Amino acid sequence: AMVNRAKKSLWEDQSFSSLRDFGASMTSKAIFKEARKGDLIASRVVQETADDLGRGLACIAGVLDPQAFILGGGMSLSGDLLLKPTISAFQKYVFSPLKDTPILLSRLGDRAGMFGAAMLILSALARRRKSC
Repeated sequence: AMVNRAKKSLWEDQSFSSLRDFGASMTSKAIFKEARKGDLIASRVVQETADDLGRGLACIAGVLDPQAFILGGGMSLSGDLLLKPTISAFQKYVFSPLKDTPILLSRLGDRAGMFGAAMLILSALARRRKSC
């Protein structure tokens, strides 16, 4: 979604952006890297993504009232570049009693999905053994 947003922004805004150099090989990692360097379009894409993420987490919080949100996967490698504006957006959109819900980055980084999939397999195998 982030790469598609960047491509749309590049199409709509013809101003200079180092993201144009990536062409079809653009990744979210490249967008974060260029945002850190000060690329305006990349920075705007990160901000818009953080706003959407914060709004989505606020909606989830309103329904589930979680103890915390843990962000994993490749986006968690962006560090504070994504985390701080996501927290800001979350606090803007969430119901007041939930404003202190922590939003944290997973220590597993981009390996979080792999570990989650492994846990699902192990859980299914454990359930299967119990039923035998």
